[in-house]
Amino acid sequence: MTWYAAHVILSIHPKKKGVPITLHENIILIEAKDAESAKKIAENIGGKSVAGYAGLEIDGVSTICNFEGVRKIINVSNPFPLDQDEDRPVSGTEITYTEFQARDSKDVKEFIRGMEVSLKYIE
Repeated sequence: MTWYAAHVILSIHPKKKGVPITLHENIILIEAKDAESAKKIAENIGGKSVAGYAGLEIDGVSTICNFEGVRKIINVSNPFPLDQDEDRPVSGTEITYTEFQARDSKDVKEFIRGMEVSLKYIE
């Protein structure tokens, strides 16, 4: 069996017009025989997880939480010399990744510091 990181997307819709929808990308660890099986497991977990948000209010505004889907499935990458399929994840295992493009080094530094910058998301 192989370990996967599943990017599960939940949305929180305020029941008030003009209030933005909040998206949560939850990364969950899944052990499965292949990526297709991992996605099915993640969809099941994501669908069940919205029950925990029932009755959620944000700043006094009632919301509806929806499971939107699984954005991507990533093979977990164990550090050398561990096997990708036979060994469980350990400290140092890469669980997932996201790729961006920045305009320049200034944007990179500001991104690292948690500042708002414009980046291009690369899938």
